[in-house]
Amino acid sequence: MQKRVLKNGLTVIYDERDTDSVAVEILVRVGSNNENDKTRGLSHFLEHMLFEGTKKRTNKEIAREIESVGGEMNAATTNERTFFYIHILNKYLEKTLEILSDIIKNSVFDEKNFEKERKIILEEISMIQDDPKMFQFDFFLNKLFKKHPTKYSVIGTRDSIKKMKREDMISYFKKYYVPKNMVLVISGKSENVFNRVEKYFNNIEPGGKNLFKKVTEPKDFKFKNYKIKKNIDHSYLVVGYKTVPRSNKDSYVLDVVQSLLSRGFSSRLFDEIRNKRGLAYNVGAVNEGMNTTGYFACFLSTDKKNLTEARKILLEQFRLPGLNEGELKEAKEYIEGNVKIKHEDNKERADFLGFWELIKDAKEAENYFDKIKKVTISDVKWVVKKYFDGNYTEILIEQKN
Repeated sequence: MQKRVLKNGLTVIYDERDTDSVAVEILVRVGSNNENDKTRGLSHFLEHMLFEGTKKRTNKEIAREIESVGGEMNAATTNERTFFYIHILNKYLEKTLEILSDIIKNSVFDEKNFEKERKIILEEISMIQDDPKMFQFDFFLNKLFKKHPTKYSVIGTRDSIKKMKREDMISYFKKYYVPKNMVLVISGKSENVFNRVEKYFNNIEPGGKNLFKKVTEPKDFKFKNYKIKKNIDHSYLVVGYKTVPRSNKDSYVLDVVQSLLSRGFSSRLFDEIRNKRGLAYNVGAVNEGMNTTGYFACFLSTDKKNLTEARKILLEQFRLPGLNEGELKEAKEYIEGNVKIKHEDNKERADFLGFWELIKDAKEAENYFDKIKKVTISDVKWVVKKYFDGNYTEILIEQKN
């Protein structure tokens, strides 16, 4: 892996790999945590507009240039970053860099396309509201956090999207989509990579770097539970805690805890709740670390009659009773194998490097497995005791009947 910073502040990472394809991803240090009550959902709305046309190309022309040679393009938004990429045969790297630079330099945010995407996002909000599997985490985060902006949905609200103005988006784009606030990652194999990037990106004004504000989130001193009733066939339960930012050493231990609880058919939650007792089909855990906060949650969906027993087991397994060295070793080896297999895909590899660069430094991606391997049973027990203290937030989306 090589990293350089252009004169205008753009960080460029090249991960040379002997493959026929190349993934080029641009990550922008901005997400829903940068929004206010007026602009809820703007980061995600802007993401929808990224491939919607420039001064040189219509949205259809952008798609045709990429897809006519077998390429793929997409984008996504989180609380703290927006990223968009093109995955294509490596012989088309030059074309890819030119298209991406065109988007940064010349996006027009056409009024007609703006209104079209507004309608699509409103449909997306309705879809999330109707799907408890998707809605459960929006609801959970809103109740878990009191002050931190992670409490707000990435997609925004119907009201905020309806009131969004094209001028708001253009201003937001000019502020955040600037070299000092972006990382460009290339994963694959090509020649003269840095010279090519400089050719297309060096004449963009540097702008400023976005720094996420530190928010003093109050500690939870008691258990909190919330319930919503819907016309659904299953009940959906999420139980979780606030934890630490991704750069904190405990975040690696929490990755191992997630693997112990939720690594597949052999994990604790799956084995105890589904394999042994048949109490639920969907069960798992998630550990999410960001720049300024983090959370850990376990979830399941089941028939209402199974809920009490399944919930009891889930809460018991949070404490990892009977953990031994063999189980810990398997959990750590699962992480290494799972991540490395995913990284056979250049897109996954580019995103991993870019994520760590936005957190701290892409070199942390290279050190990730060493830090996982160093996790001990004592580390796990300490982290479980420290964060899973019984003052959890629980949400339940329950069948009406």
